[in-house]
Amino acid sequence: AKCALYSLQNLSCTGNCRQELANECNLLSSVTKAAFRHDFPEQQISALHTLKNLSDDPFNLVTMTNTPGCTATLLAIANDSTRGGVAQYVACDTLATLSHWLLTLSSTRKTVASKGDEGE
Repeated sequence: AKCALYSLQNLSCTGNCRQELANECNLLSSVTKAAFRHDFPEQQISALHTLKNLSDDPFNLVTMTNTPGCTATLLAIANDSTRGGVAQYVACDTLATLSHWLLTLSSTRKTVASKGDEGE
């Protein structure tokens, strides 16, 4: 499992395959479960980095937020001050990235909507 997570982390660094990875059946669910497991810290960090890499693609916003447990896992790790360290930082960074894409999408929709109102 450790090598598989390292491979996914490396593959997800490449921008041109992030959407394909995120949409692969059960991949996000499995990575989310690995990110939640505190008993294997190296695998947890690798899984979190994979989620972070996948979040760098704005088209993965919906896929990631619709994956059961993904956002909840990131929130739980981000709020777990007893563990701190890299896991907490990467979880916070991933949430910040997803939040950025959500804000960007919201701003874009507002702009499009207001331009539509001007045309009437």
